[in-house]
Amino acid sequence: MATGAGSLPLPPARGQPRAVQVTGALIALMILGTLLRWHRLGYQSFWNDEIVTWLSAQGSAWNVITQRIENSNIPPLYYLIAHAALPLRGRLGLEEAMRLPSVVAGVLSIPLLYIVARAWIGSRIALLAAALLTVSPFHVWYSQEARPYVVLLLAALVALACAQRALEYPDRGSWKAAFALAAAATFYLHTVGAAFIGFTVFYIVIAAAVPDASASGARQAGSRWAAWRAGIRAAGMTYWRSWTLTFIGVALLCIPAVYRLASFPPTNSADAERPFSPVQFGYALWSFGVGYSYGPSLGDLHAANRAAIILHDAWQVVPAGAALIGLYALGTWWLARWRPRALWYAGLWFVFPMLFATLGALVTVHPFNVRYAVISFLPALIVLACGIDALPSVGARAIAWVGVVCVSALALTGYYNDPRYARDDYRGAAAFLTAHAGRGDIVIAHRAFTARDLRFYARPFPVQIIGFPITSEPLDSAQTIAALASAIGDAPHLWLFLSRGTPEEDGPLAAYCESHFRRTYTYTSTGVRLIAYERDSVSTPAAVAPPPPAASRH
Repeated sequence: MATGAGSLPLPPARGQPRAVQVTGALIALMILGTLLRWHRLGYQSFWNDEIVTWLSAQGSAWNVITQRIENSNIPPLYYLIAHAALPLRGRLGLEEAMRLPSVVAGVLSIPLLYIVARAWIGSRIALLAAALLTVSPFHVWYSQEARPYVVLLLAALVALACAQRALEYPDRGSWKAAFALAAAATFYLHTVGAAFIGFTVFYIVIAAAVPDASASGARQAGSRWAAWRAGIRAAGMTYWRSWTLTFIGVALLCIPAVYRLASFPPTNSADAERPFSPVQFGYALWSFGVGYSYGPSLGDLHAANRAAIILHDAWQVVPAGAALIGLYALGTWWLARWRPRALWYAGLWFVFPMLFATLGALVTVHPFNVRYAVISFLPALIVLACGIDALPSVGARAIAWVGVVCVSALALTGYYNDPRYARDDYRGAAAFLTAHAGRGDIVIAHRAFTARDLRFYARPFPVQIIGFPITSEPLDSAQTIAALASAIGDAPHLWLFLSRGTPEEDGPLAAYCESHFRRTYTYTSTGVRLIAYERDSVSTPAAVAPPPPAASRH
């Protein structure tokens, strides 16, 4: 069953680029994409989840698959990939080596997005979508992170490309086998892969049932549901039998990953107390369009005065947000008018991961997070490309592309250079601690899991780093103070490490230390705060240390 877009109606007087032009453009985009994703790759410190990657990739490959110490909440395929990159750390540096698989996956995603989108919307807009992906601040961010998200996107694109070839060449079982392997790989990379696999089931049904003609043409032909039923019957039993067996194969391939999750269930989350809000859907679309480094930062959005911060940045947020809404809407209209089947594809591809992340937030300890719905990013980008191309004049399209380039440049500049948008600077905090702490000092790390992150960069160093609270049970104010006093004991020197907590959570600890000790040093950097205290019997002049740049190495 053919899936190409070459025979579909086109907007008036709009053609497709020649093959040589496409090839040259994709090569140029891949070179640019490599430069953007390699630039300052090791500049930022690992944050908590990247340190989880490092810990989960240790030992032999068999240990990576079977270990039961570090519960990373996902199957182990990505950690095997990270494990393979570990030998490069002596040549490239620790952060660069661990992030290299994401860089490679990010660059390879550029031509693969073109291949997948071309079959649905034609070469011209597919090339525009690839260009958007190349300069996307959102995609660059995750292409420089030692986490599975960009590798997951690559696997999803490989699966769809194989499914398209299988539809085009139904007698070649090798394409269905390749699809089954790539689709199962998405689940082995992250549990949200289950939502993507669910989407691909509907993709195969729609490929047979939905006509290629425009929406108006479909309505003129009679009942849309009758046309769907006719399409399903016309596909024939061979079509449905072969694809049923293919998805049974996908399910069988996923059984070991399901067993792994069932026997070592994901039970922890750093932000389990954060409630779900429909506003998070809007923030996801905003992030897909401009990334995390344009306007308010992630830290700003969790601050107590976030409303004031958003108002302060309204001159950036409002125009960009309005433009994104308009282009998403225009792209949706264009697809409904010219590519109804592609609208189904993109819509369901977007909705399934979003619903998965939403259900996860409602029924598990994991809050809704944009990265859990990362697979929805690619169809959103396709719709955005359609919206830009659907603008009525050359001038309007040129203005839109100038806006895209300017916003991407500003967002990427902020990401590369502005500490406000950087990941939590555990490396800088550990360097400061190593330079100023004494043997036998106690470090109280709030929240508890950040003790591991500080130890990662502070090792080997003879300080006692205690995760607080020590118990997983919730504590009231009196219990918190009692537990803190017990952990500190009669130590003459104390460090308080604050990271990934709200002011309300950190306040009682800081108030206790301020009332019982004297502050001597303060270090503040992106996402971290390190405060040194001593008892009044020790006399050392207080000092506030300016944060070193996020690139400080240890």
